[in-house]
Amino acid sequence: MTGILWHEVRYAVRMLAASRGFVLIVIVTLGLGIGANASLFCAANALLFRSLPYRDPSALVVVTNARGVNRQAFSYLRAEFVNGNSRSLQGLAPFWNDNFNFTGRGDPERLAGMRVGWNSWVSGPKSGAPSRPKTIGWVGARWH
Repeated sequence: MTGILWHEVRYAVRMLAASRGFVLIVIVTLGLGIGANASLFCAANALLFRSLPYRDPSALVVVTNARGVNRQAFSYLRAEFVNGNSRSLQGLAPFWNDNFNFTGRGDPERLAGMRVGWNSWVSGPKSGAPSRPKTIGWVGARWH
């Protein structure tokens, strides 16, 4: 039984060695298929299956200065005022769209991104941290 199996394996290896182009195409196709499947699963897992990292994600709301299309960003002082004086909100995590200059090798690029306040993340600042406006800029197109 083992001899027949070994003979069949050697025959398969000889046939594959004779058609190297076919083997290369099969390996590249399998690699691309597995990579695409893993990427789609990661995106679906992050967007669909995991809940947001907040206690009650269904209670999240967006508060703006105006209605409709003319939304304007809150200033830091206004955000602090709303955060401290609101009776219906547990907290306020400011965020706003911004443009960034991406430099490095080659020509600089102008990229659209987002700034978010420190309390947008699950873990806030350590106790005793200075109370000045801290923001994080993130540009998704150039995450390296």
